[in-house]
Parts: sequence; C-alpha cells; structure tokens
Amino acid sequence: MTDDHESVERLNAVGVLTRREIEARILAPVIEALGCPARVEARIYEATAGELIALVGELPDTMDDVMLVGHNPGTEQLHELLCGDGPAYPTAGLGTLTLDIGSWAEVWPRCGRQLEFVTPKGLASVDTPS
Repeated sequence: MTDDHESVERLNAVGVLTRREIEARILAPVIEALGCPARVEARIYEATAGELIALVGELPDTMDDVMLVGHNPGTEQLHELLCGDGPAYPTAGLGTLTLDIGSWAEVWPRCGRQLEFVTPKGLASVDTPS
C-alpha cells in the first residue's frame, strides 16, 4: 500500500486525463478494430447543435455512414434539429437517423428522420441468442 504523497507523485508522473481523452483513447481503437475508421474530434465534446451540424457538414462525401459519439445537451439537440423533434437522451442513449441529403454539405435542420432509438434500460428487455 502506498501513502497519499506517493500516489499523488505517481499521478503527476503519469498525467491526468480528461473524460473526453479517456473516452477517445478507449473508443477509437475499439471502433477501428471493428474495421471502421475513427477520428477523434475535440470540437464535439461541448458543442452546441449548431456547431455539431457544421461539423457534420464538413464530412467527406466518401463516407456514407457516420457514428457521432458526443455528450448532452448537444447530441440531443442535434437530433431535434435534424428531425424536428426527438427523445430525451439518457447516458449511453443511441439514436439512428437517416438524412435526406446527397452530400454532407447539404445537411440542414429537418433533413433527417429517426430510424431507431435505444437506451441501456431498453436493452435489458432484448433477447440475446444462447
């Protein structure tokens, strides 16, 4: 067992990571291991819906499908902005949207439609194969 002083020295030597840095270091390699390219975008973390829609508009048209991992209130507000309304996003809520656009640069309010919305609580009732 180490004393408090030694623990603090070890923390300072290793460095303290922010929540978004921890998430990025964990999620990006997992996503890439699934065969999908992953890009960590620091601007997502505390972005407003307007800032998020601008980020989506910057995506290259070579990408057909995109997963945006973010935080509230921006994520929930982006869903509402794209679809006209949307559910309340709890922690780890996942919304799947389709957008009626030909290019990411065409993303605009109300261009989307919700396909699915899943919450951790809702997953408890999903049957899993044996």
